Amino acid sequence: MRPDRNTSDGAGVAKVAAMTGLSEEDAGKVIERFFERANVLKAWLDVIRHDAVQNRMSRSPRGRIRWYDVPLRNDPNYKKILAQIKRYAGNAPIQSGCVDLLKPALAKFYLSLRNDIWSGDKLYPSSDIILAVHDELVGEADEEYTGHTCNCKEVAAGEYKENGGVCVRSCLGPVPLLLKKAMEDSYNEMNTWVRGPDGEPKQIWINELPNVVDVVVNDYWSKD
Repeated sequence: MRPDRNTSDGAGVAKVAAMTGLSEEDAGKVIERFFERANVLKAWLDVIRHDAVQNRMSRSPRGRIRWYDVPLRNDPNYKKILAQIKRYAGNAPIQSGCVDLLKPALAKFYLSLRNDIWSGDKLYPSSDIILAVHDELVGEADEEYTGHTCNCKEVAAGEYKENGGVCVRSCLGPVPLLLKKAMEDSYNEMNTWVRGPDGEPKQIWINELPNVVDVVVNDYWSKD
């Protein structure tokens, strides 16, 4: 289990306990400790859940909507249903936001393999899109188009690493670079609504958000 993913996606005490084998008391402490570190994420989830109850809906960055049937306060199951709605509301913008990113990226990657012509011939004959799996795109191509190991003087995208004292770089080939650009372009086109300092909603681009929340508590989920 990844508490950072499951807790941010709406898992409560019972769910975390069932997935980890912890008691509900200890699971509650894990969640509490998690949100102490991920306090920006907690603040965002609180706003998203409050707005979902008030507006009876959640909205993704590109406008996908999930509606909620909020019960009347005299409903005997009011608290239980409301808690469920809040869990759904914390999850919906994350999952649908992923779709907002991946679907345009899928089209962009498809076109980039064909020189931006829908019916065009592929630039790299062996390259293909295989799957769109939840939060990733999977493609394939011959090894000559996917990448190689090069020295640090070569100009190519990739990550540096130490290898026996020699600086080595894993260089991306043309097909992964096209996929990387498709994802980046899709991300940069996304916008969302946030509350400004005055409390009023305003539209911003996703890439203008000040930071990506680090939600890792090492001694707990480094066991993965």
